Amino acid sequence: MRLMVLLIFSIFFIAIPFRAALQIDWEKVKDLQRPEELRVYLKALEDSVDTVPERAYRYLYRLEPLVNRFDLPELTLDFLFSKGHYFFVTGQYQKALNIFLSCATLASRSQRKKDYLRAMNNIAVVYARMDHYRESNNQYRQLIPLAIQSADQRRLMIIYLNMANNFLFLNLPDSAALYYAKALPLTQQGSFYRAALEVNLARLHVQLKNYSLAQELAWRSASYADSVGNIEMYLESLANIVSSYIGKKQWQKAERLAHQIETIAQERQLRLQLKDAYLTLAQIYREMGKYARALDYFQKYDVLKDSLYNESISQQINELKIKYDTEKKEKELAFKEAIIKRKDRENQVLTLGALVMLILLSAIIILYIKKRMAYNLLVQKGLQWSDCGLTARNKIAVNGAARQAINSKKEREIVRRIEEDFIGNKWFRESNLTIEKLSTRLAHLEH
Repeated sequence: MRLMVLLIFSIFFIAIPFRAALQIDWEKVKDLQRPEELRVYLKALEDSVDTVPERAYRYLYRLEPLVNRFDLPELTLDFLFSKGHYFFVTGQYQKALNIFLSCATLASRSQRKKDYLRAMNNIAVVYARMDHYRESNNQYRQLIPLAIQSADQRRLMIIYLNMANNFLFLNLPDSAALYYAKALPLTQQGSFYRAALEVNLARLHVQLKNYSLAQELAWRSASYADSVGNIEMYLESLANIVSSYIGKKQWQKAERLAHQIETIAQERQLRLQLKDAYLTLAQIYREMGKYARALDYFQKYDVLKDSLYNESISQQINELKIKYDTEKKEKELAFKEAIIKRKDRENQVLTLGALVMLILLSAIIILYIKKRMAYNLLVQKGLQWSDCGLTARNKIAVNGAARQAINSKKEREIVRRIEEDFIGNKWFRESNLTIEKLSTRLAHLEH
């Protein structure tokens, strides 16, 4: 029973439709510049959640920084729904619940009604999977007026059916019957939803000891399940019939049909259904007084139950190992990328520093050349003045005995003294230095 209801919950979960895996280059995802370029990667993420969860985990890790960077409600919601669905598929229900609560908040804030309904429905399904059936039904009650307002008959039917299933788990058959009755007119004869509803109605009537009605509903749902090849629903329908035979104490009929379930489950390698068949046969043979056969089937049940439990533990360990290895690889990759980025920044700083030094050196060389040229010009002007003179007093001094005494050695001496005073006394720094002032100073160099 629980298996069938959980199967129905999974079908009614607003999951992502399957699409073939897209051939895309995930190495380029970090270079995306436009939000619309991200959609193809989000679709690939959606496709991988149900098929290859460990791959979906890597996609989530790579896409989250980009989604946060673009910060668009539509993209953020698509990403969060996929992230929540990933946690749901991998059994991390509390994380899935937190994600879907965030989806509901964001959808409400951005006035996205369809996404809000989707988030609320997912919250209800997660609560049910966590065995919090009352909380699940509280969520569904909030969805009922919204579904009625939007005239969404299919959604309303799903809500009623899931609420009825929750009441079954709460052992409230009267409430379950009430919501099954509400869902029934919204389903079509021969549809999957009608068959799923009748499977659960049959189980309900077994609990209520309405065995004849339970058999009628179970045979009808078994016929439909067989026609569409839904083996899980078919076996669940047969199990309801077996339960009704047991309730009527029709042990031979219950034994034959239970063996039929056992055979089908073995052929299809449906180990969960096989385990339940073993337990049912053990109970039947105990009631029939065939204790040896009852013990044999109970031992088979016990061994298979332990095997399934060990496989479940091994699967959880493998999932944890995959997550650990994935996180380790992602951290190593992120560390390497950080080192590369740091080296790139260092190279950029060194390049910039070298460029600045080159510019400064060029400026110093240019200034030095200009000062040297100015210095040479001043020396040349000073010598020209020594030859020509600019004032009468200087002409007398130059044209006097000193001019007659100047020879080549004297010229070199004067030039040397001009250089020493010009540089030593830093005349070239004087902003108010004129040719007249310079000539006056140079005139004193002869004495």
